[in-house]
Amino acid sequence: MIKVSVIIPAYQVEDYLIRSVSSVLKQTLQEIEIILVNDGSTDKTANLCDELAQMYPSIKVIHQENQGSSKAREVGLAQSTGEYILFLDADDWLDPKACETLYQKAVETEADMVIYQAFLKEGGRDHPLRIFFTSEDEINRDPIFCFLNAQLAPAVWAKFMKHTYLKGTGLNFPPLSYSEDVIITLRLLLARPKITLLEEPLYYYYYQRPNSLVHVINEHCLEIFESLALVRLDLKAKGLYDQYRTQYLHFSELHLSPVRQKVKRNPRLKETFNQLYENWKRENVEA
Repeated sequence: MIKVSVIIPAYQVEDYLIRSVSSVLKQTLQEIEIILVNDGSTDKTANLCDELAQMYPSIKVIHQENQGSSKAREVGLAQSTGEYILFLDADDWLDPKACETLYQKAVETEADMVIYQAFLKEGGRDHPLRIFFTSEDEINRDPIFCFLNAQLAPAVWAKFMKHTYLKGTGLNFPPLSYSEDVIITLRLLLARPKITLLEEPLYYYYYQRPNSLVHVINEHCLEIFESLALVRLDLKAKGLYDQYRTQYLHFSELHLSPVRQKVKRNPRLKETFNQLYENWKRENVEA
């Protein structure tokens, strides 16, 4: 029986994929499958995926046209057979005992979701990267408040999830390449999972890849407006928007601020951002 499916969307990561996959192959837990989703890469990523699959029977490879990491995750999830699911970005890597620790904790606490801390890898140093700033009681009592109040980061890769729970949510992955974790995390929490928090950092987030969307300045960063609009729509659909309106507005400003700083270096994107921001204010703040 496969205990954990590790799903790795891979786009233009020829310099990083081996490190990421190796961290999964070296896990202390044995019953793991790795699903590599090559998302239309034009470098050597596709070949590397195929070579790895030939070497290791636990690796499955899916090739698709470029649709973004969100849809790549969705495709990988559809092909997964593990009892639990972990999403890993292809330029990041896991602690060797990550899967075993998370699996044991999930089984022990009967959790639908185990959320864990991480390290930020920058300049050759490991910096603590906190994913949550709340207690287990608080997040289970009101997960939407904790999320919108910035007590829980939207990082989907820091959430170890039960497969049956994920299927039961009917989760719809939006066709976004930037800020998709914002709406995905909200949808996961709206399903009211039983959550266990783990203070142990088990994930290494690599911050220095130059072609990562975290660093690249292009139209994709403006997708934050679409993601925030989806958050608002989902809250309204559940009859929760009025209850969380204040938190939603603060949450939105928090996520718009880094994009505003980023587009300052591009006059065209800056102008588009300002137009979208004025529209967002009319629909949300002034409404």
